[in-house]
Amino acid sequence: MLLAMKLLLNRAPYIRTVLASERGQGMVEYALILFLISIAAILVLPAIGVHVTDVFTAVNDALQDTPGT
Repeated sequence: MLLAMKLLLNRAPYIRTVLASERGQGMVEYALILFLISIAAILVLPAIGVHVTDVFTAVNDALQDTPGT
């Protein structure tokens, strides 16, 4: 137990430096942005998909009604 405390106290400046470091902050922010964009895409795509399907159906019907094909 005493040895563990000595090792921890010897590493205290290093631990403080690592905890105060902001190097990983940017990566976390990018991950949060990507997460929010993916959630928005998942929520929006089903609503857009219905309209896209309607457009493709209309185009398909128009192509089938064309004479000479």
